[in-house]
Amino acid sequence: MTEIELLQYPDQRLRRHAEKVKKFSNESQEKVNQMVAILYETKGHGLAAPQVGWNERVIIVNPLFNKTKDCVILNPTITNKSSKTDRVLEGCLSVPITSQYVTRPKNVTVSYFNLQGQKRVLPFSGIDAHVWQHEVDHLDGVLFIDHIEDKSVFEKELEELEKE
Repeated sequence: MTEIELLQYPDQRLRRHAEKVKKFSNESQEKVNQMVAILYETKGHGLAAPQVGWNERVIIVNPLFNKTKDCVILNPTITNKSSKTDRVLEGCLSVPITSQYVTRPKNVTVSYFNLQGQKRVLPFSGIDAHVWQHEVDHLDGVLFIDHIEDKSVFEKELEELEKE
């Protein structure tokens, strides 16, 4: 199996809409194992399959920060968002040049499947809600920098990345 690598902005594969997981194979498990290794190596909170060039709806949530006990998440969708919001400092392994404050719904409900094929529907709030929204955004081709109104703070850095 080919080694996966962490994609960096402005790689256009980060902008694709990921496909629903239909079958979780041995090859899928190998990719997940490599994603977990990347996540631990980088001390991230989560990692979405599109960030490593895998175009399926899979996210890994770091068990050290994960309150669900499920680490590998298949086909997640956010089924409910609160009208209350909060601002949290966010960063991204695929956009390492900056961390910025992002306003998102304070509470979300997420529906997903674990590796045993069990459907879960769980509520999350605060920083956990931000992490889940950030990772699900990756599955839809959205980056956290898309949520920032004033990009002038890091516009020069983004332009430099886009030139490379």
